[in-house]
Amino acid sequence: VLPLQRHLAFETRDLDEARERVARVFCPHRLDFAHPGRLAARQHVARLGTLALSYIAYGAAVRIDPGTLDSFFLIHLVHSGRSEISLGRRTLVAGAQMGSVTSPTLALRMHWSADCAHLVLKIERAALERHLADLLGEIVVRPIEFAPDLPIDAGPGAGYRRLVDFVVRELD
Repeated sequence: VLPLQRHLAFETRDLDEARERVARVFCPHRLDFAHPGRLAARQHVARLGTLALSYIAYGAAVRIDPGTLDSFFLIHLVHSGRSEISLGRRTLVAGAQMGSVTSPTLALRMHWSADCAHLVLKIERAALERHLADLLGEIVVRPIEFAPDLPIDAGPGAGYRRLVDFVVRELD
């Protein structure tokens, strides 16, 4: 059983359709094959107010280039396979032990292996900035930028992983 199975948004073998359908949840982006292959794309989406939790798999090695996200943050947990994620001038390899956090002010590029699938939490930038302002008791004057590395084998990253797993089980 795949995560968020009851929340299927689409399944397709067409690259253009996959690009367009994923863009509905996130933003317009480039999506190309990294190697010749057959696409078997799917996305499951649960919307939770200013958040959206997605399971995404392409079934082929792909390059994804949304550029600068502008209006939202993403937290990626790799469900299977691996991906190379470039954010600004930093590049990391995400997999079973390493997730990533993307900030809206930094250009994002990704290369997913054919067996790669991500659980992605989308957080609206305005909502996070309002929350931070409430916590600080003052207006946020600089953009929020997170370190992209999210180790999930221990510490806060492991707690985040357990929380997402719990939410996914409850939504399922």
